[in-house]
Amino acid sequence: VIHFDTSILKLGQNEITLSTQYSENFSGLEIIYLLGHFGVRHDKKGTAICDLPKTLNIGDWTNQKLPFYSGHVNYLCETKVNKKNGERVFLKLPEYFGTAVKIFVNNKNAGIIAWQPNEIDITDYLSGSLTQINIQILGHRRNSHGPFHGGKQWFEWTGPSQFLHKDNAYQLVPCGLMKAPEILYKV
Repeated sequence: VIHFDTSILKLGQNEITLSTQYSENFSGLEIIYLLGHFGVRHDKKGTAICDLPKTLNIGDWTNQKLPFYSGHVNYLCETKVNKKNGERVFLKLPEYFGTAVKIFVNNKNAGIIAWQPNEIDITDYLSGSLTQINIQILGHRRNSHGPFHGGKQWFEWTGPSQFLHKDNAYQLVPCGLMKAPEILYKV
Protein backbone atom coordinates (compact mmCIF):
# COMPACT_ATOMS: atom_id res chain seq x y z
CA VAL A 1 0.00 0.00 0.00
CA ILE A 2 1.38 3.38 -1.02
CA HIS A 3 -0.11 6.55 0.41
CA PHE A 4 0.47 9.98 -1.08
CA ASP A 5 -0.74 13.46 -0.35
CA THR A 6 -3.70 14.13 -2.67
CA SER A 7 -3.17 17.89 -2.32
CA ILE A 8 -0.38 17.53 -4.90
CA LEU A 9 -2.96 16.72 -7.59
CA LYS A 10 -3.62 19.52 -10.03
CA LEU A 11 -6.43 20.22 -12.49
CA GLY A 12 -5.74 18.42 -15.75
CA GLN A 13 -3.61 15.37 -16.34
CA ASN A 14 -1.61 13.91 -13.44
CA GLU A 15 0.82 11.02 -13.64
CA ILE A 16 1.91 8.48 -11.05
CA THR A 17 5.13 6.65 -11.83
CA LEU A 18 6.04 3.44 -9.99
CA SER A 19 9.26 1.48 -10.37
CA THR A 20 10.53 -1.78 -8.94
CA GLN A 21 13.28 -4.35 -9.33
CA TYR A 22 12.13 -7.59 -10.94
CA SER A 23 13.88 -10.78 -9.87
CA GLU A 24 13.09 -14.46 -9.41
CA ASN A 25 11.84 -13.61 -5.90
CA PHE A 26 9.42 -10.89 -7.07
CA SER A 27 5.86 -12.22 -6.99
CA GLY A 28 4.71 -9.82 -9.70
CA LEU A 29 2.47 -6.81 -10.00
CA GLU A 30 -1.09 -7.70 -10.89
CA ILE A 31 -3.11 -4.50 -10.66
CA ILE A 32 -3.02 -1.05 -9.08
CA TYR A 33 -6.01 0.71 -7.50
CA LEU A 34 -6.42 4.40 -6.83
CA LEU A 35 -8.72 4.71 -3.81
CA GLY A 36 -10.31 7.82 -2.36
CA HIS A 37 -13.42 9.93 -1.94
CA PHE A 38 -14.02 10.95 -5.54
CA GLY A 39 -16.20 10.13 -8.49
CA VAL A 40 -15.07 9.02 -11.93
CA ARG A 41 -16.24 10.45 -15.23
CA HIS A 42 -16.17 7.60 -17.73
CA ASP A 43 -17.34 8.16 -21.29
CA LYS A 44 -16.14 7.98 -24.91
CA LYS A 45 -13.67 10.83 -24.25
CA GLY A 46 -11.90 8.81 -21.57
CA THR A 47 -11.80 8.33 -17.82
CA ALA A 48 -11.07 11.06 -15.27
CA ILE A 49 -11.43 11.73 -11.55
CA CYS A 50 -14.24 14.15 -10.75
CA ASP A 51 -16.37 15.22 -7.80
CA LEU A 52 -18.17 12.52 -5.84
CA PRO A 53 -21.91 12.46 -6.57
CA LYS A 54 -23.96 14.00 -3.75
CA THR A 55 -27.04 11.88 -4.50
CA LEU A 56 -27.89 8.98 -6.78
CA ASN A 57 -30.99 8.52 -8.86
CA ILE A 58 -32.71 5.20 -9.30
CA GLY A 59 -30.79 3.40 -12.00
CA ASP A 60 -27.31 2.16 -12.74
CA TRP A 61 -24.73 3.88 -10.50
CA THR A 62 -21.96 3.10 -13.02
CA ASN A 63 -23.51 5.90 -15.12
CA GLN A 64 -23.58 8.28 -12.13
CA LYS A 65 -19.86 8.88 -11.54
CA LEU A 66 -19.31 5.47 -9.85
CA PRO A 67 -18.28 3.15 -12.73
CA PHE A 68 -15.67 1.17 -10.77
CA TYR A 69 -17.26 1.40 -7.30
CA SER A 70 -17.49 -1.93 -5.45
CA GLY A 71 -18.88 -0.88 -2.06
CA HIS A 72 -22.44 -0.57 -0.79
CA VAL A 73 -24.92 2.21 -1.57
CA ASN A 74 -27.85 3.32 0.60
CA TYR A 75 -31.12 4.55 -0.87
CA LEU A 76 -33.20 6.36 1.74
CA CYS A 77 -36.91 7.10 1.55
CA GLU A 78 -39.86 7.93 3.74
CA THR A 79 -43.30 6.64 2.92
CA LYS A 80 -46.74 6.45 4.48
CA VAL A 81 -47.90 2.95 5.27
CA ASN A 82 -51.66 2.51 5.68
CA LYS A 83 -51.99 -1.03 7.01
CA LYS A 84 -55.40 -2.45 7.79
CA ASN A 85 -56.06 -5.00 10.55
CA GLY A 86 -54.79 -8.45 9.65
CA GLU A 87 -52.61 -7.24 6.77
CA ARG A 88 -48.90 -7.87 6.46
CA VAL A 89 -46.77 -5.22 4.78
CA PHE A 90 -44.04 -6.21 2.34
CA LEU A 91 -41.32 -4.20 0.64
CA LYS A 92 -40.73 -5.41 -2.92
CA LEU A 93 -37.74 -4.51 -5.09
CA PRO A 94 -38.82 -5.05 -8.71
CA GLU A 95 -35.25 -4.80 -10.03
CA TYR A 96 -31.77 -4.26 -8.62
CA PHE A 97 -28.21 -5.26 -9.50
CA GLY A 98 -25.82 -6.17 -6.69
CA THR A 99 -24.95 -9.23 -4.64
CA ALA A 100 -27.88 -8.74 -2.23
CA VAL A 101 -29.85 -5.99 -0.47
CA LYS A 102 -30.02 -5.18 3.25
CA ILE A 103 -33.26 -3.57 4.38
CA PHE A 104 -33.54 -1.28 7.40
CA VAL A 105 -36.97 -0.03 8.49
CA ASN A 106 -37.10 2.78 11.05
CA ASN A 107 -33.38 2.16 11.74
CA LYS A 108 -33.95 -1.55 12.49
CA ASN A 109 -32.40 -4.34 10.44
CA ALA A 110 -35.39 -6.02 8.74
CA GLY A 111 -33.32 -8.58 6.81
CA ILE A 112 -31.72 -9.34 3.47
CA ILE A 113 -33.21 -9.72 0.01
CA ALA A 114 -31.10 -11.92 -2.25
CA TRP A 115 -33.45 -13.87 -4.56
CA GLN A 116 -36.93 -13.92 -6.06
CA PRO A 117 -39.53 -12.77 -5.27
CA ASN A 118 -37.28 -9.93 -4.04
CA GLU A 119 -39.59 -8.93 -1.21
CA ILE A 120 -39.44 -8.88 2.57
CA ASP A 121 -42.08 -8.66 5.31
CA ILE A 122 -41.55 -5.35 7.15
CA THR A 123 -44.73 -5.41 9.28
CA ASP A 124 -42.95 -5.95 12.60
CA TYR A 125 -40.70 -2.90 12.06
CA LEU A 126 -43.47 -0.36 11.43
CA SER A 127 -44.43 2.29 13.96
CA GLY A 128 -47.02 4.85 12.99
CA SER A 129 -47.95 5.67 9.42
CA LEU A 130 -44.69 7.42 8.39
CA THR A 131 -41.96 4.87 7.75
CA GLN A 132 -38.27 5.41 7.03
CA ILE A 133 -36.76 2.79 4.72
CA ASN A 134 -33.04 2.34 4.00
CA ILE A 135 -32.32 0.07 1.03
CA GLN A 136 -28.64 -0.87 1.02
CA ILE A 137 -27.48 -2.41 -2.25
CA LEU A 138 -24.45 -4.61 -1.56
CA GLY A 139 -21.98 -4.05 -4.37
CA HIS A 140 -19.65 -6.54 -6.00
CA ARG A 141 -16.08 -6.62 -7.27
CA ARG A 142 -16.80 -7.17 -10.97
CA ASN A 143 -16.49 -3.48 -11.92
CA SER A 144 -13.46 -2.87 -9.71
CA HIS A 145 -11.47 -6.06 -10.37
CA GLY A 146 -12.63 -7.13 -13.82
CA PRO A 147 -12.49 -8.70 -16.21
CA PHE A 148 -12.98 -5.48 -18.18
CA HIS A 149 -11.87 -6.08 -21.75
CA GLY A 150 -13.04 -9.57 -22.68
CA GLY A 151 -15.34 -8.34 -25.44
CA LYS A 152 -18.50 -9.23 -23.49
CA GLN A 153 -20.38 -7.69 -20.61
CA TRP A 154 -21.58 -11.01 -19.10
CA PHE A 155 -19.36 -14.10 -19.04
CA GLU A 156 -20.45 -17.70 -18.62
CA TRP A 157 -17.14 -18.33 -16.84
CA THR A 158 -14.01 -16.33 -16.09
CA GLY A 159 -10.45 -17.39 -16.81
CA PRO A 160 -7.16 -15.78 -17.86
CA SER A 161 -8.30 -15.06 -21.43
CA GLN A 162 -11.10 -12.77 -20.18
CA PHE A 163 -8.48 -10.37 -18.80
CA LEU A 164 -6.73 -9.81 -22.13
CA HIS A 165 -7.15 -6.41 -23.76
CA LYS A 166 -9.14 -7.06 -26.93
CA ASP A 167 -10.19 -3.43 -27.11
CA ASN A 168 -10.09 -0.30 -24.96
CA ALA A 169 -13.78 -0.37 -24.09
CA TYR A 170 -14.61 -1.25 -20.49
CA GLN A 171 -17.27 -3.94 -20.18
CA LEU A 172 -18.93 -2.82 -16.95
CA VAL A 173 -22.04 -4.44 -15.50
CA PRO A 174 -24.91 -2.41 -13.99
CA CYS A 175 -25.17 -1.86 -10.23
CA GLY A 176 -27.87 -0.21 -8.18
CA LEU A 177 -31.58 0.04 -7.56
CA MET A 178 -33.05 -0.06 -11.07
CA LYS A 179 -36.74 0.47 -10.29
CA ALA A 180 -38.56 2.17 -7.43
CA PRO A 181 -39.46 -0.06 -4.47
CA GLU A 182 -43.09 -1.04 -3.94
CA ILE A 183 -45.15 -1.47 -0.78
CA LEU A 184 -47.44 -4.52 -0.91
CA TYR A 185 -50.29 -5.38 1.45
CA LYS A 186 -51.16 -9.06 1.95
CA VAL A 187 -53.74 -10.78 4.14
